[in-house]
Amino acid sequence: MTTMRAVIQRAYGGPDVLKIEARPVPVPGAGEVLIRIRASDVTSGDARVRAFRVPGIFWLPGRLSLGVFGPRNQTPGVDFAGEVAAIGRGVTRYRVGDRVFGQHGFFGSHADFRVVPETAAMAAIPAGVSFEAAAALPFGGFTVLDFFARGGYRNGESLLVNGASGAVGVAAVQIAKAYGSPVTAVCSGRNAEAMRALGADTVLDYGAPGFALPPGAFDVVFDTVGNFRWANVAGALKPGGRFFEAVISGGLVLDALRRGKRMVIGTGTPTAEGAVELARLATSGALRPVIDSRFDFTEIAEAHRRVDTGRKVGAVVLTM
Repeated sequence: MTTMRAVIQRAYGGPDVLKIEARPVPVPGAGEVLIRIRASDVTSGDARVRAFRVPGIFWLPGRLSLGVFGPRNQTPGVDFAGEVAAIGRGVTRYRVGDRVFGQHGFFGSHADFRVVPETAAMAAIPAGVSFEAAAALPFGGFTVLDFFARGGYRNGESLLVNGASGAVGVAAVQIAKAYGSPVTAVCSGRNAEAMRALGADTVLDYGAPGFALPPGAFDVVFDTVGNFRWANVAGALKPGGRFFEAVISGGLVLDALRRGKRMVIGTGTPTAEGAVELARLATSGALRPVIDSRFDFTEIAEAHRRVDTGRKVGAVVLTM
């Protein structure tokens, strides 16, 4: 096979800017691995980049980084799950036929094949885990592990997760429970039972009359939605508590500058060690992939529309 299918985006906008076109199959160089992608997912980050939804103060830096008139990297997709199809010279970590999952950069996974370094943030898919389930692990899992590391999270600390039903939220609930923490999940009432099934000790319905965060109850408040500010959470934290914010806004940057190390903001950074940890948690049953919906690769626009609703529970998975 010399050509493959790839999603191509030449302009920013709605889901219909995404088209599937033929592209050459990449060839792995020294130290690189060619992955035949069997499943991926459409993350909230993919949708934000597609539409270029960024805070105003980041508009110019964002355009200079991603592309002024359209994405410089035209094939989106962060996460992948598939098989090693070929290896470059000097590769020792993987063999042809290995089942792997992971994440590399912000682009390139919405295609039949992609090349990544053998040192990329990926690991073997645990036995019994499907490609679709494996594709649901990286985005949320890497984000949670990175925030926990940067924020000095300690096993057993009390955690509140805002947006607990999203891809990052379901990972945060499960990983924190695996590490011995009492977890409070904030979500809509319709998702309350699903959060309890994942291990949440307490569920708060943000739509309920009189909704409020209990005062002084948490070591860490983890907002995965982007609608909290320091003023919302300060009273809910214990002395020395920290605020994790996974969706950046201009106001949060100012909060972070004022509050320093008590706030962690940004996006998660994936690592090979993190991929191994996610595989370990999945193997033990502590981390169960949560799939909101599945779409065929050719339904990429419909998958983005589902993410754009803001109502998905877990991951929106693409099957190849």
